[in-house]
Amino acid sequence: MNFIEGVLWDASQGKLQVGHLQLEFNTSKNGGKDHKEVILGIRPENIEVSVSPKQGFFEAQSDFIEPIGNRIIIHLVAMKLKMKAKIEKIKEINKGSKVWVKFPSDRILLFDPKNGDKIFP
Repeated sequence: MNFIEGVLWDASQGKLQVGHLQLEFNTSKNGGKDHKEVILGIRPENIEVSVSPKQGFFEAQSDFIEPIGNRIIIHLVAMKLKMKAKIEKIKEINKGSKVWVKFPSDRILLFDPKNGDKIFP
């Protein structure tokens, strides 16, 4: 699981602020409560990766590639954030490659930074 600390959550506006990056995050279906700072959690297999720019994706760089059968674990760096994504092998991705990443909002978990309790969903 990737854990990203210092994320600002505005449940009323449906947004997460991760550094300079703003992510759309609809919480209306679960009645999310307005928390100011949270820890964002997302599993490596739930991160989407593209070799070209796409709407809703942000830019990252591959730092390390771990082959695991027909899939790879790609270590990514974006705006001082480090994360791992588990994806199918893509020939165009090597160490140092520029890629675009998306955290699907239905796969994001939010945790309370004070006690570690899951607060969403």
